[in-house]
This record gives sequence, structure tokens and C-alpha cells, in this order.
Amino acid sequence: MNTLRERWMSYWFQPESPYNLAICRILFYGAFFLYYAPVDFSEWGAVSEAFYTPSFLFAVLNIPVLPPAVIAAMQIVWKLSLLLCCVGLFGPISKFSVLVLGYYLLGLPQNMGKIHHFDGLLILIFGILLFARTNDVLSADAKLLRRGGSSEPHGEYRWPIRMIWLSFAIIFLSSGLSKLMTSGLEWIGSENMSIILLKQQYPTSDPGPIVDWGIWVAGSPWLYMPLAAITLFLELGYPLALFNKYFRWIFVPGMFMAQVGIRILMGPAFYPFLIANLFWIPWHRLLPQLQKRASRGNRYAFD
Repeated sequence: MNTLRERWMSYWFQPESPYNLAICRILFYGAFFLYYAPVDFSEWGAVSEAFYTPSFLFAVLNIPVLPPAVIAAMQIVWKLSLLLCCVGLFGPISKFSVLVLGYYLLGLPQNMGKIHHFDGLLILIFGILLFARTNDVLSADAKLLRRGGSSEPHGEYRWPIRMIWLSFAIIFLSSGLSKLMTSGLEWIGSENMSIILLKQQYPTSDPGPIVDWGIWVAGSPWLYMPLAAITLFLELGYPLALFNKYFRWIFVPGMFMAQVGIRILMGPAFYPFLIANLFWIPWHRLLPQLQKRASRGNRYAFD
């Protein structure tokens, strides 16, 4: 039991460089500031109440659909908060603002008759980062306000990233188990994938596929059945990436490419998921190597 406890504690709290979490903070919040900058959420405030079917938390807390002008003001504050989180200024306040306003703005479309699967992960990550020491280094708080912590490795810089990994694993595993519980192996062995591919060629709410190859794949059982099998394999096996670096090289890039394939062949875009994969990259190990190569290249340039 002591060995098991030590492994458990090591998995979550083994000392790690603060720079990895800080770089993830910069890239994550910066990417989503740019991603959502042109998005206007205020239009949801003008949707008829006849379409409003509140999801669980919206119903429990009796959260209303606010007027478009109020939503427009909220989204300005939210986007500004994303930018502040990126530069690492007013950490707790800006991260709390991102979580609360983000839950409302990103959750509002979920209450209009359709649940969207591409951005729910963001709320989980916003919540995890709220309690993480993301601003100890490479932040305006550390430089201007002198609120930075030590730059020495610490377990506080490890658990947030591991928790985000776990969020990925739970989402994909749940998707795979749902397929098995609903359809069993018929999800692979029947014409199910063919029907899905054909259906997505006539999109209603999602963007259409980039190419029309899905029609060709849908007519070839030797293509769509292996495609279904690979999808189920990646979803059910994804949790293995939590514990083994070799499995990470299989399941993380594999699911990344699967979601890219969904965008190309079917249309639904999982861009937030694709961007959030940056938490799987060991930046604190990768950047020194890139710096060495850059300095070596500069030296050769002056020789």
C-alpha cells in the first residue's frame, strides 16, 4: 500500500518545472483569445424563448437568457480576461472571470435545442487552471506585481496538467463506452459508419465536410468498417496515455488525427479539442532543444 500511495502521489505531485505550466497558460489562453475574438455571442440573446430548453445547471440555477446588449458587454469582458490570463496579469481575478463568463457564453448555445460537443472541455480546463499556480513565472504578475513564486520544480506545477489529461481521457472513454453500450460491436460491423458519413454530406447545423471523399468511403465496407474500429480503439484505449509515454505517442496523436479526419470527411469541427492538445506537449523539455538549434543556426550564419 505504501508503494501504491507513493506512485499515486508521484503521478500527481512529482516536482516539475513551472515553465511547462506557464507556457501552456500563454499558448492556451492566447489561442482562445484569438479563436473567439471574432465570435459574437450576443445573437443568442435574440433567439425566441420557444427554443430555450435549459440544460441541467442552467435550469437548477435558473439562469436566464440575457438581452443582446448585456451579452455583448459580457463577451467584451470575457475576451479581455482571456488576454489578461495569457499575459498573466491579475491571475485569480482574470481566471475566475474567464470561467464564470465562459460558462455562460459557451453554455448559452447548449440550451437552444442542441448540445454541442466541441467546447465543453474548455470549461473543465478553465476550472482546473483557476486553482493552478500558472503565473509564478513568465507572467506580468511575476514581473510587475512581484507575486511570482519560486522557479524551482514543485508538485503544484504538475497536477493541473495531469488533471487536464484526465479530462481528455474521461471524455473519449465515455464516448467509446457509449458506443459499446448502445450498439455493441455492431457499431463496427454494420453499415453504421457508412450511414454517418452519408448523413454528414447534408449538414444542417455543423459546417459541411471539406472534401466529398466521405461518399466514396461510405460505399466501401473495407474502408468504413476499419475506420469505425480505429475510432473505437482510440476512444477506449485513450486512458492508457495517462500512464505510459509510449501509449501517449499512439493515442494522443491518433485521436488528434481522428478529429482532423472528422472535420475533413464529415464537417464537425473540434478546434477547441485540437488546440487543447498543447497540454500534452512537454514544453519545458522541448524549448531548450529548440533554443540550442536556433543558437547553433545563428552561429553558422555568422561563420
